[in-house]
Amino acid sequence: MRAAIEMGSNDEIEPAGDDVGGESAAKPTGAIGKISDLVGGIFDRLTKAQWLAQLGVRFSVGYMFMIAGKNTWGDLAGHIKYFESLNIPFASTMTPFVVLLELVGGALLIVGLGTRKLALMLSGVMVVALLTQHVKVFDKELSNLFYHSDFLLFSLLIWLVFAGPGKASVDYLLKKLLRPGA
Repeated sequence: MRAAIEMGSNDEIEPAGDDVGGESAAKPTGAIGKISDLVGGIFDRLTKAQWLAQLGVRFSVGYMFMIAGKNTWGDLAGHIKYFESLNIPFASTMTPFVVLLELVGGALLIVGLGTRKLALMLSGVMVVALLTQHVKVFDKELSNLFYHSDFLLFSLLIWLVFAGPGKASVDYLLKKLLRPGA
């Protein structure tokens, strides 16, 4: 079945009645108006389903950090030496802190508890990783930064700081329980 869109006298713009800045906004009619309404409806549904994207990002990023923390915990002494080789100050203190942040923070991101705070702290870990481990790669060309997985993790964490945990999270449930009208 083939659908055809014909442009004709019905495809004119009519005032929508919305008063924006003292002027009436125009709304397309006819085929263009139908397409505009269809696309607008799709975007409205996607906005309502944003919690799915938040859940997916929380789960994938949280899982990555949790597994990295678990694996690093098994060789903590080796990672302290590695941090020292990168000239990270207080490596013997920072390494266990970062490992616990990755392990526990990753698990909490998965369930959505403390999402914004944890995402901010973990994004700090990613900044340190980018600056200490990979800075030579970016000296040659800035575009190398955008292809690096640590930069992608940093970007996803910053998105979680701004977007929040979403409806499928402990944070959301606690908010509803503690502030029912919010």
